[in-house]
Amino acid sequence: MAKKRKRKKGASALSLITKLIMVLTILTAVLVAAVIYMIVFRSIPEKDVDIAFSYAGEVYRGMPLNLTISFNNRTGQLLSEAALTILPDSSFKVSGKRSIPIGGIGTGGLVKQDIPLIPLAEPGSDVNIKASLSYSIGDAQFEVQKEEKLTVEREPIKMEVEAPSDTVAGSLFSIKILCENAANEGIERVFLKVKYPKGFTFISSDAEPLENSSLWHLGTLSPDSRSELILRGFMSGTGNGESAPFTFSAIRGSGDGDILAEKSTVISINPSPLAFKITSGSGDTAKPGETISYKFFYDNQSGIALRDVELTAKFIGEMFRTGTLSSDGYFDTASGELVFDKTIVPEFGLLEPGKSGSVTAKITLRSDFPIRRLSDKDFT
Repeated sequence: MAKKRKRKKGASALSLITKLIMVLTILTAVLVAAVIYMIVFRSIPEKDVDIAFSYAGEVYRGMPLNLTISFNNRTGQLLSEAALTILPDSSFKVSGKRSIPIGGIGTGGLVKQDIPLIPLAEPGSDVNIKASLSYSIGDAQFEVQKEEKLTVEREPIKMEVEAPSDTVAGSLFSIKILCENAANEGIERVFLKVKYPKGFTFISSDAEPLENSSLWHLGTLSPDSRSELILRGFMSGTGNGESAPFTFSAIRGSGDGDILAEKSTVISINPSPLAFKITSGSGDTAKPGETISYKFFYDNQSGIALRDVELTAKFIGEMFRTGTLSSDGYFDTASGELVFDKTIVPEFGLLEPGKSGSVTAKITLRSDFPIRRLSDKDFT
């Protein structure tokens, strides 16, 4: 009987220890859950951070705009290590850093940050701004984003272009470009840039170009002030319905700066009213010392009479001996051109429709090649 009682006591002790372990395990789980709640869930704000955008004045293309971004801490907790990032977009550029440290934002605190940006979109188009604010609450990190659309209202430069609707291949024409400050403030360092079509030859302008005969410095334009430029040139081509597109850009800062205004125009190239052809008595080749006979043919195919026609020819190359030139035309020693005008060919005074004819000239080549260097032996 004594042995049986010993077995009961051992079983009861084991049961008690098991219950104690279970209780301790439950208490440990509750404690761990409480710690996790305190560390994580108490960090999650009940409310977020409000982000608002504001700016003053009009939104111009290519002009600096001061955008103010405001942050209102509605989380009820201290925000630390706050940082603002402006996400990139092709509709604008930021004049400065895209990422800006803000630091701490107290409970209910309102912080404002100015962002200088430049809208690049055309008038009527949207500038898409997306701001991101990252911050920490305790050991937890958060991020909130806000998007805003600003509409570009107009261009600060009013640009007008006066150009012919069409031209004849090889004929000189002019284009007038007028730039007027239509903004409410002065604009410094304004440039005019021209993109020429293929086949255009620049001749002159009433202001000296800066580079490649396609960039001009207009200077500072105060409100309502204007700057005017006239450029001249001609188009080459067959004139068979070809179109010549020109693009004019008012730019701020430099030749590669921000576009303030842009305008395009297209000029059609018409066939020349005067058909022209040259033939040589010796064909395409000639020998040193040979005299070449040239014949210049003209034909008025325009359907109207042409007044004061002038035909010029220039002999290019060191092989021509201009002193041997024989022709009814006169030789202009200053320009090196052989000229036929109405004093030489009376019908050039008024060349009737369908009227054609020709003039001639003879010139003798040098009997030897002008060799100055050893490589000149390959003279062509």
